[in-house]
Amino acid sequence: MQNIQGDAASIKPIKSDNSQPTGDGVKGWTVDAGTWLWSLGNKDAEFIGVHIALALAVNLTSLVVDVCNLPEADIKSLVVGDWIPWNPTTVFVAKDGADMAVAALTISKPAATALGGAYFDLQSNSRRLRLRGVVAVGGLVRVATHGKD
Repeated sequence: MQNIQGDAASIKPIKSDNSQPTGDGVKGWTVDAGTWLWSLGNKDAEFIGVHIALALAVNLTSLVVDVCNLPEADIKSLVVGDWIPWNPTTVFVAKDGADMAVAALTISKPAATALGGAYFDLQSNSRRLRLRGVVAVGGLVRVATHGKD
């Protein structure tokens, strides 16, 4: 297997309304309340490990993986059918932090009283993958990936 490294310390998200996060990405990006999207797509990687770190202040309503084979579908699209939520019931998600909650592949941090993190492995034949996070209270979020083919 060949290693396919993520190309940045933290994947830069984009908000569904096209807003940009603040920061330099070294320790993550600062996001505000709303729907944020992180592109995980790596057509060269059959296996992708996803690591998420959340600052104390972040209140995350939900974080889900979406898949897409439509090349024209915009990463920011929230149109039903463009991106399909992928929530297998047998996936293992490692979590760290008192506020973290996991149900299948839906991750949340409903309170803002502790740091939080999660890690999971993905194997998908989809052309593109993204994380879709609904943030209630913003703060520093770091998403990093590593893949193998």
